[in-house]
Amino acid sequence: NGRSAYEKAEILYETTLSNRLPSISPDGSQIVFLSDRTGRQQIWWADRSQITSLRPIEGLIPSPRFPAAWNASTDRMLAVGEGAEGKGVYEIEPRHGRVARLPVPDANPTYAAYHSDPDRLLVVAAQEDGRLGLTLYDRSSRPWRALARVDEDIGVAVVDDANKRILFVLR
Repeated sequence: NGRSAYEKAEILYETTLSNRLPSISPDGSQIVFLSDRTGRQQIWWADRSQITSLRPIEGLIPSPRFPAAWNASTDRMLAVGEGAEGKGVYEIEPRHGRVARLPVPDANPTYAAYHSDPDRLLVVAAQEDGRLGLTLYDRSSRPWRALARVDEDIGVAVVDDANKRILFVLR
């Protein structure tokens, strides 16, 4: 029940400011979260087996709307924010601190997630009418090609690999 779960909770990384939007890697070995512990909003990464590994991911000011989305092999993740190359979707290799903007065709992405096919990526982005749409991109070619699109007002989308489907929530 909720009470016993709370009683077993342990504070790993104390701060007097805010920690939010945690995202644990699929294998459970890593965690990232947003924090303003240094006075500015950043993504913080840690190897959960090494408490002293906590450090910020430099080069990206994350959008505080959604947590980072991990790939299945837990070596990369996606986050929307602003970096040296402007606003967009950034792919992060947290163990190495690498941050690179992806060439997503959408001008105003709000969320991105990996697909089980590494050549595909899901992107939720603002449309011209102000609503959010979902696009499945083939990123094996340049420019990326849209394979499917849902123009409803989408909040977030995830890949359900076990059942071979994409789940999304309407806003």
